[in-house]
Amino acid sequence: MAEPTLKDVLKAISELDAKVGRKVDELRTEMKKGFADLDKELTGHTQVHREIEKDIAALKSRPARTAARAPRRPRTR
Repeated sequence: MAEPTLKDVLKAISELDAKVGRKVDELRTEMKKGFADLDKELTGHTQVHREIEKDIAALKSRPARTAARAPRRPRTR
């Protein structure tokens, strides 16, 4: 078998580089999609937390209930 020439080596390196480049591009695309999905999910959680904080603020701003019911006394026979 003949020794590979410089052209053969350069061609193999070029093919390997193209293959690696495609894999990197696929990984970048997959990561961008993953981050977009994560961002969408976190945005939803943020909206829920805002509503909870509004509810808490509304509850804190209410006056205390002063007309509490008297405690029940046990029945005696």
